[in-house]
Amino acid sequence: MKKIFIVAATCVLASALLVGCGSTAEATKAQSVAKNAPLDWQGREFGKEIPDWVSSVAENEIRDLEKLPDAKSKKLICVTGQGQDRDLIAIDADTRSAYAALSASIRSSVFSSLKAGMQGSKERDENVKAAEQLAQNVSSAEFSGFEKLRSFWTLVDTANGGTEYHYYALFGIDSESLKKQIVESAKKNPSTTPEEAALLEKIDDAAEKAAAGAYIHNAGTVGR
Repeated sequence: MKKIFIVAATCVLASALLVGCGSTAEATKAQSVAKNAPLDWQGREFGKEIPDWVSSVAENEIRDLEKLPDAKSKKLICVTGQGQDRDLIAIDADTRSAYAALSASIRSSVFSSLKAGMQGSKERDENVKAAEQLAQNVSSAEFSGFEKLRSFWTLVDTANGGTEYHYYALFGIDSESLKKQIVESAKKNPSTTPEEAALLEKIDDAAEKAAAGAYIHNAGTVGR
């Protein structure tokens, strides 16, 4: 099993920058990691280890998540959060943050796909506005079949000498089903301009890209 250290995103980036910088850098990295080593975790009392998929999330290894057995042919959304109230963090992730992350992922992917290849100044501006509106419309739809696949929590040290819970939840939705729902949602909004009509012709490709892959979202600190 991979060695896991649960750290905040900024600490992960800082640690990555320190690699290969000599013994002093390695010592600093080790000290930073030690402060954030898990003190407790789900299933520890039964002798269970921290699962690999949690390590993949902490290390932002999206490709590892896509290899999970229950993630086959699914669009994946992983939500993380931290705070003092473990139950509150889980409720926030399961009822709000996960679906918001799915919508944000779809909006971003659809917009990027539709905007690709746009040329010209004035014409491009109009097309970008139309792409933004279409992406917003499809991402605001209600998508059925979105479900939680697995979840996990850890308790870690904080920089101020305290402790906090970290929560990880992996959600998924069948990619083919999501693609169809995105296309159907787009076509429910009639085009009113030539730019919008042209973009609708590209929605199939945009939907296919939006319905694939994995997306990791940090909900931040939940509660105080």
